[in-house]
Amino acid sequence: MIDINLWTQVLTKPVETFRKHKKTEMATAFWSIVISGVIAGAIASLYNLSIVLYFGGIEWIMYRGPFIFNIFAPLITVPVYAVIGWLIFSWVVDFIAKSSKKKSNFEEVASLIAVILPPIMVLSSVMIWIPFVGFLLRTLVVLYALYLVALALNGYHQLWYNLGMGSGKKK
Repeated sequence: MIDINLWTQVLTKPVETFRKHKKTEMATAFWSIVISGVIAGAIASLYNLSIVLYFGGIEWIMYRGPFIFNIFAPLITVPVYAVIGWLIFSWVVDFIAKSSKKKSNFEEVASLIAVILPPIMVLSSVMIWIPFVGFLLRTLVVLYALYLVALALNGYHQLWYNLGMGSGKKK
């Protein structure tokens, strides 16, 4: 389910990767999102733990026991929000494609987005460890993800290039 080779190809050679990409099953796409969400959540939890230990130490954890759940909350919340976000974003893109009179299939759109989302999610969670410029780098990674989505969907049904001035017609 986790294909590191595919992740690096999506990030480094997106056009060739999207041309060769075959539709994956929704279950495989779902588990890919969940597993990468758990990885991103674990990275965020380690970050939270390091901040607590640096500023508060063990005493802080001992006297504020219930707050320890806040440290490890990303292990649960990140995968859940990742799946919800993936489904909503896939639905929105599918809706835009259908409203511009393109043939679109929700499963194929969701499959394409599920190829892009996992490496971006893990990469952006690693960026929180970089002081000061991490937020800027995360913003750039998210903008690159939107570019990758546009490339993937252009290969799928020529959506983004044809919407130019809102005409929805091919020139």
